[in-house]
Amino acid sequence: VTVSDFYTPNYFDSVTATGVRYSWTGAITQPRQVLQGGYISWQDPISGHWFQEVYFGPKPEFRDLGRLTATQRSIRNEIQRRTPEARVQRRAIADQALTAAVKESVTSSSTAKAHGIRQRIAALQKSLARNGGK
Repeated sequence: VTVSDFYTPNYFDSVTATGVRYSWTGAITQPRQVLQGGYISWQDPISGHWFQEVYFGPKPEFRDLGRLTATQRSIRNEIQRRTPEARVQRRAIADQALTAAVKESVTSSSTAKAHGIRQRIAALQKSLARNGGK
């Protein structure tokens, strides 16, 4: 299950070019594109403010996170703390993965049990045929 996609250096190109990968998975198809359910953060070197483009709703939006200092936490932790939608998104993906794993396990178990029952039925039918249906 993919939970993150990371941009390549070409992500910051000024124009879209054929055959260029903008992210490791190839999901990002043009420079500086933020996909639904994702975000990107950056710092303005002049103001020192951190900004985000987030895309958790129907359309992307921009946020000014202000100045972040890594006194108690890292800058990354501060950004994650101020982006609760991403945490919800990661949790939803993890829940989907868990649900799929449980479903696969139940399906596998049920299939094996059904196979055993079919073999038992076939053996009983064979036995009945040998004994003339008695």
